[in-house]
Amino acid sequence: MGVPISLALWLFDPELSRDWILVLASPIVATQGMQPLFRKIREAREALGEVGELIRSFSLRVMDPDRELAKKFRTGMQPVPGIARIRFKGGHVVAGHYIDDALVYRNAA
Repeated sequence: MGVPISLALWLFDPELSRDWILVLASPIVATQGMQPLFRKIREAREALGEVGELIRSFSLRVMDPDRELAKKFRTGMQPVPGIARIRFKGGHVVAGHYIDDALVYRNAA
């Protein structure tokens, strides 16, 4: 996408939705707002063709890395360089926040 992503994860939180949610945190949201990041995401989805259509828009959340949820992952687990796959299944507590299920791909400092 050509944008800095400090946190990328799939999150299942029954209080927010009954579906998995793709959560992306980027400093772009803090400096330019959500629209530039959504525009880049749309471009990336279009480039993927049919595969990109599998990610529904309503199952996507973008946020400032300083938002509470992003902060909890940043303080509750060690930063992981590059891309990793860390699964939280069956209920875990991350920085005092209960996580029902999550798959973390990136958690940069």
